[in-house]
Amino acid sequence: MITADTAYLLGTDPPAGTTIEQDVAELLEQWVQQLERLTEGATAFLPFSFSDQCTAWLQVTTANGRRALVQVGWSALEGWKINPSGYARETLDDFDPIINAAIECDLSDLIATVKENRDTL
Repeated sequence: MITADTAYLLGTDPPAGTTIEQDVAELLEQWVQQLERLTEGATAFLPFSFSDQCTAWLQVTTANGRRALVQVGWSALEGWKINPSGYARETLDDFDPIINAAIECDLSDLIATVKENRDTL
């Protein structure tokens, strides 16, 4: 069961027959593409909550291209201003991390987990 503000994932004019599962899978595929491009010293921002007045993001950074620090946080960027099929960004000027909401993991494990979740949809 997927629980989220799905209106933003479907967009204003979704193609006929599009399901929320397909849209979430597409969003996760974009995550995979961004994560696979991460190189030493790089950062990616992955959105996961699209609300009227803010968005929530995972900030993924890698110092060495092998280990990743994943930090949860918020932005005042409104969800309706983001095109979920073209959201990719390397900077988010007002990213506000949530204290004690971060993990460190192998980047390859993170990519594999996102792919696994994408493939279940």
